[in-house]
Amino acid sequence: MQDSIDETIAVQKALNKAKSVDDIMAVVQSAKMVLGMGEEAKHAFWGLFPLALNRAYKIDMEHLSVQRLERDWIEATKDSDWPVSHTQIEEKRAEAKRRKVLDPMAKRHSSTIKSAKTPEELLEILHEVSRSDTPEIDHLFRETAVAEAFRAACLLDPDAPATDELGRALNALHSETVGREVDLASVFRDRQAELMKSRKAAARKLAEKPSK
Repeated sequence: MQDSIDETIAVQKALNKAKSVDDIMAVVQSAKMVLGMGEEAKHAFWGLFPLALNRAYKIDMEHLSVQRLERDWIEATKDSDWPVSHTQIEEKRAEAKRRKVLDPMAKRHSSTIKSAKTPEELLEILHEVSRSDTPEIDHLFRETAVAEAFRAACLLDPDAPATDELGRALNALHSETVGREVDLASVFRDRQAELMKSRKAAARKLAEKPSK
């Protein structure tokens, strides 16, 4: 039992370190021999396919071996209690394509929020997620991105025109989400104002504390 667990962990580490799709294929083929074909080993082997595909999608989604890996997963599980279908593969591939676009965008937004000195700098987040030529951007991603930008803008300057613009965009997006008109921006403003008040109070206490 422990040997099987150790072998599975070793294979998972090898997949995470793989630099190419061919490396991944080699690891999967090796795992099939190492784990054996007992019932427990089969389950461990099937469980490696999602990890292998996730890694392969990140490296080169269009590589021919990726399609082979998808077919192998379907074949390996066809007689099991949890067979993987072509539809599931298509959904997994579609989500991987979406994440390939959205994950780097989310990192850029996070970097912009950290470096911004004025609310105006945060408008680029609104402009990027409002583009209609990026179908991977769904409503939830758009609303979340604008909400984070608005929070940051409130801390920088709650009365700036750019902050108001972000607040109006957030209200429109959230109202569409819930199906009725909601002033979410005011709720966020109040929360951020309380946060700033607490931070200033803590800073005053620290400044007033006598040095030893």
